[in-house]
Amino acid sequence: MNLLPRFLCIPVLCTILFTTSSWAAGLWLYEQGTPDLGTAAAGRAARANDASTAGNNPAGMTRLDRSQMLAAFQGMIFESEFNLDSATFSGGDGGDAGDFIESGSFHYVQSLSEKWKLGISAASYFGLGVDYDDDWAGRYYVQEADLITYGINPGVGYKVNNWLSVGAGFSIAYAELEQKSAINNATAEGDPTFPDGRIKLKDDDVGYGFNLGMLF
Repeated sequence: MNLLPRFLCIPVLCTILFTTSSWAAGLWLYEQGTPDLGTAAAGRAARANDASTAGNNPAGMTRLDRSQMLAAFQGMIFESEFNLDSATFSGGDGGDAGDFIESGSFHYVQSLSEKWKLGISAASYFGLGVDYDDDWAGRYYVQEADLITYGINPGVGYKVNNWLSVGAGFSIAYAELEQKSAINNATAEGDPTFPDGRIKLKDDDVGYGFNLGMLF
């Protein structure tokens, strides 16, 4: 009896029976300067052509025939403009709130044997920043904000046989948020005698997670 169809039913049934809500990752950056930029990251989990698979799909590390290291760097230009039709408070449109963003990542895979691979990926996977003019119309909501993250993901991959590999990883992510906005000190009658104040918020946290992968 061919057990392959029955074996393949297991992950399918798990996917159907244990579904959960999905959340959009609007600040997630797939682009980390790795070679898959040339294909817009299409099929990156299945290709496993270089050490960056340590973070994308740890099972893909078993496709590498030797230890590999990949350091990737890139720059991005972020533009954000606010169209101002009318405003309760005086001020302009804030100008271009974007800026030049440096990005990059580091990946390493250690080949222990033909079947066992160890890997690690480190990068800033998501984040964003805006910087409006101090006197713009939305200054009481935000003048400047930065969300910066750093993540590291060690993992292991194991080649079960010639057509199946599995992998698992553990991730640690550090995030830091800093935001500045103006405070309206005008009187209830609108007397602008007192200039705007300013408030600054800053916080940071550490999160943990994991990733599992299979490669057929």
